[in-house]
Amino acid sequence: MPELKVMPLREVTLADISGMLRRLANDIDNGHYEGITGAAVVLDAPGIPVFGFGELPPPVAAELFACAHLKLVRARLVGAGALEL
Repeated sequence: MPELKVMPLREVTLADISGMLRRLANDIDNGHYEGITGAAVVLDAPGIPVFGFGELPPPVAAELFACAHLKLVRARLVGAGALEL
């Protein structure tokens, strides 16, 4: 009988927020994304903290949040395939 192994599908679960952020940071460090000049983050916490990192002046960070909102709305209305703009 062949030896069976349990293989994890993800290194961390989506519910592990700090783990997913570490994974994203590793992906950025490993060159999985090109041309990154900044990042914008919103936390689901009291006061809804908002952060911008990198070379992001506040208007550019605001534009990133607006683009993200548009992608999420389109995905909800059109389907998951609409996440690509």
